[in-house]
Amino acid sequence: MAILEVSRRGFKKNYQTINQAVANAINGDTIVLNKDSYVLDSPINITTSLTIKSANPDQIVTINTSSRQSGFIMQANLQGNVTFENINLVCAEQSVGIQSLSESVRLKLVHCNLTHSQENWYPALVARAASLTLTSSNVDSLNVVANRFVATFASLGDYFGQCVGSFNQESIVQSQHVVLESVGIQNLSLIGLSINVSDSTKVVKSTANLEYVTLGANVLFSEMNYKLNHVRLCALPMLMHNSKPSAALLGNTVSSLILSANANVTMSDVSVITDVKESVPRFRAFAIQNSTATLNVKMSQLNSANSPSVVTGGTIMFENVADANDWTIQGDLKTSNRNSQSNLFKVVQHKTDGSVADRTDTKSSLEKLDELTGLTPVKERVKQLVATAKVNAMRKARGVKSNNDVALHMCFLGDPGTGKTTVARLVGQALYEEGVLKSTKFVEARQADLVGQHLGETAPKTRALVESALDGILFIDEAYELGPDLTGGSNADAFNAEAVTELIAQMDNHKDRLVVIMAGYTQDMLNFMRNGNPGLRSRINNMIEFPNYSLIEMKKILRYQLKKTNTRVASRQTVALLDRGLEQLVPKTGKGGGNGRFIRNYVQKIDELRDLRLSNSPNFESLTNRQLEVANEQDVKEAVKILDEQFEIMR
Repeated sequence: MAILEVSRRGFKKNYQTINQAVANAINGDTIVLNKDSYVLDSPINITTSLTIKSANPDQIVTINTSSRQSGFIMQANLQGNVTFENINLVCAEQSVGIQSLSESVRLKLVHCNLTHSQENWYPALVARAASLTLTSSNVDSLNVVANRFVATFASLGDYFGQCVGSFNQESIVQSQHVVLESVGIQNLSLIGLSINVSDSTKVVKSTANLEYVTLGANVLFSEMNYKLNHVRLCALPMLMHNSKPSAALLGNTVSSLILSANANVTMSDVSVITDVKESVPRFRAFAIQNSTATLNVKMSQLNSANSPSVVTGGTIMFENVADANDWTIQGDLKTSNRNSQSNLFKVVQHKTDGSVADRTDTKSSLEKLDELTGLTPVKERVKQLVATAKVNAMRKARGVKSNNDVALHMCFLGDPGTGKTTVARLVGQALYEEGVLKSTKFVEARQADLVGQHLGETAPKTRALVESALDGILFIDEAYELGPDLTGGSNADAFNAEAVTELIAQMDNHKDRLVVIMAGYTQDMLNFMRNGNPGLRSRINNMIEFPNYSLIEMKKILRYQLKKTNTRVASRQTVALLDRGLEQLVPKTGKGGGNGRFIRNYVQKIDELRDLRLSNSPNFESLTNRQLEVANEQDVKEAVKILDEQFEIMR
């Protein structure tokens, strides 16, 4: 790894031009620039790992590209690291400053500026790369596809108003993992890059973590999970630097944050900056453009922008938020309000034109529990436990000694489909709402998620599972599989015992940060608790039994399931036929038959037969929307017949 000097007289490895130095560089070399400025007459092709930097770490070297020519090009066969340090790269007309054609290169910019000298419709940075890292750097326009994108103390997308006429030039970053800290962003789309994993079916969700960011005009999020903390939304951050915005920008209504398809955004400590000068365009804080988008804002005070935020669909959740913005709702919206004040919820509640349903979620988890069909003894016991936890949390916060500081670990007993998982989720949400748990995290597990296949794997695996559920609920379904004599193998018994022992230790270590709920068939769970590790029995003393639903309750669940699946019935006679079919089939379902899971299967079979009938209709193309939803008596009769035959075969 050698040092190659450019424009340094008397030095052995001295080159007159940057192009000459790059052409003679080998893997790992550093090219040092000694002049204040350079002009590139032709593109510089980079085929090996190298660093290009200023000779003086306190001085920026300016490099000007030529019109209609790229500056630096990383060739497709390049594998390795390319770093630029203390470089001010100025792009001429129709010129790209840095271009990477290699998906394997790791590109890094430190104390660099990539800007334009005049109106230019080409991005300053175009890159396909394994990773792109920007440190203390400014890029006025970029088009990037990288597995990992990191920026610290940087500005992206003309934040400082240096790209003349670039308002209409949208910057794009597509990445699998994004980390931004102390960054200003404007006129940029930050989009997730989905990849297939080994089984070729799952798609990995992209993630973005942003800290201390300023979002200017037209920042778009899409196809990614975004987590933002310490956020400023403003119309034109460039105005704070005494730059005049373009006429195109002033002629439009701009949105600071735009949520598009599959954007899942969680923000905390958000502020809306409104104290900019008279030349501000029409400015809205948020624009949600897709029904799959979710905006979750916490612990924030949102001043009013000068135009209403616009929503065409999706989900908005506010928690401890004071929002002064006006809102315009143009589509179906789901909202959640936790200790927040916003005109949004008033708009949703009072909109009467039918385009938006009143779906504002202001009910507590215990209210939702009450709405569940049946389960009266379960509801009463859960409310008792939540009340005890709530009061104990207050005692602890006030320093009052408690004689009733019991663990909240529980055991849910009952057949499948009786609501155990649903109630467990509501328990976690209720404990979060009452301040007992710090999150609504809900981790579902089975025996295989705790037990390893080889000696020494089980304890670490169990420990990792518990750590993933800290501050929330760990729900272990069919937990009796962790007991002895399930597989007939002594090694399996030993591994199960090791998992339970480690679980007990973790429950003790994290008593204030974890609630474990075990669930399974009543008798199997009782045998597991009686014959298993006695330490588990002493730590899970809240045993709640879930009864099977009565026939009357199942009919209520049937109607709920029909509504949920948008399955309409043709007549009252069809409803009566549905109920008679239920009465005929339930006694034949055997163990666990009286539950909600059978209802789902029942409705699904009816829907399948309805769809088969409709698909064979000679007038298929002219069917009305209602006809596509309606199940008739024949559909119900056929469903009952098929399910009855299946039960007979299984006897």
